[in-house]
Amino acid sequence: MMPNRHATWRDEYVTMIDDCKKRSEILTDWERSFVDSLRQAMVRGRHPSAKQIERLDNIWGRVTAYRPQIAATEMKIGTEYGG
Repeated sequence: MMPNRHATWRDEYVTMIDDCKKRSEILTDWERSFVDSLRQAMVRGRHPSAKQIERLDNIWGRVTAYRPQIAATEMKIGTEYGG
């Protein structure tokens, strides 16, 4: 897919928020509330602070790296070997 040359900072953050919301089952209650609140603020035209961007980046990195089948396999292996 070709990158959108007209994408803005807002588009990038909204995409990250949407990625997080698609995986809401692995978000904590606080994280769910945070991404919802951040999205609402951005819709109202507010730019996220550096701290909010850092937090979103951390949440996004964790949820997009999560692979349920790998986690299930690791849990099975752990129980088979007394883990």
